[in-house]
Amino acid sequence: MHIGRVMISKPGYERVIGHIDNQPDVCSVFYFTDRFYKTLQEHYQHEAGWLFRNNDLHAVVINCPPYLDYLHHMILQQPSAICFDTMLMDEWVLQLVDKVMRVLSNEPVISTLPRGLKRFHLTTIESAKDYLIKNFHKKISLGDVAEHCCVSLFHFSRIFKSIMKITPYQYLTALRLQHASVLLETSSEPINQIALQCGFASLEHFDNAYRQRFGRTPSTLRKVHS
Repeated sequence: MHIGRVMISKPGYERVIGHIDNQPDVCSVFYFTDRFYKTLQEHYQHEAGWLFRNNDLHAVVINCPPYLDYLHHMILQQPSAICFDTMLMDEWVLQLVDKVMRVLSNEPVISTLPRGLKRFHLTTIESAKDYLIKNFHKKISLGDVAEHCCVSLFHFSRIFKSIMKITPYQYLTALRLQHASVLLETSSEPINQIALQCGFASLEHFDNAYRQRFGRTPSTLRKVHS
C-alpha cells in the first residue's frame, strides 16, 4: 500500500482504498485461491499462527522493508519484459509471500498512517522510493533524491526516516544488496563486477555490507550455488 506498508487481509472481507485530496493511494493487490490460502496457513503456523487462529482479526498492516519493495518492483516489471516467464513470476511472488510471513513473526502490527502525515508526504516518499529503486546501481547523493522530490535536503532526510523507520542510505544499501544477491545466484559474472553494477564503490565495501546483511560473504554464497 502507501509509503512502505503491506496489508494482509483474510478471505471473505472487502477492503476500500481511499484518497485524500488529490493524493493517490497507489497499491498492488495480490489475490490467492482458497487452496493456496489453506496451504499458507499450514506452512506458516509458526510465523503467523497468531493471525490465522484469531477469527476476530480480519486484517493487519505491517512495515514494508526495502527487500519487499525490491521484490514488488521486480514483479511489476516482469509482465512487460520481452521474455515473460510464468515460473519466474511464481518464484518472485512466493518469495514475496515468504518474506511477508516472516516479517509477521517478529515485527509488531502498526497502526494506520496518520492522516496529516499522509496528506503532505505520501507523494514525496513514493517518489523517493521509485527514484532509488530505478537508480540504485548509480552513484546517488542525498541531494539528488531530495532534488528529485522537490524537497529541501534536511526536510527530506527527516520525513523519510520518520515514515520509513530507516534512513535513505539504509534503504538504498538494502536495495543494492538484494539485487546483488540475485545476481550472485543467477549469473556467472565476477563478484567485483557485480559490486560495481549494484552501485558499491569498492569490493571491500560490498563484501562488508553483504556479510553484515546476510551473515556470509558474497564468495561463500557463490560457492554454494556453484
